Amino acid sequence: MFAAYGKMLVVVLVLLVILAGIIIFLINIERKINKLEKKISESHTEEDDNS
Repeated sequence: MFAAYGKMLVVVLVLLVILAGIIIFLINIERKINKLEKKISESHTEEDDNS
């Protein structure tokens, strides 16, 4: 019984680590996208000012 509990605990921990990695990855992508959107909007406003 304890062996099965230990295996279940390992599976849950592995899934939590994978989920945490995915969440961190998505947060990093979100930050990069926000930076790119900011650059694009700044370049569009500069083009509008120049014309």
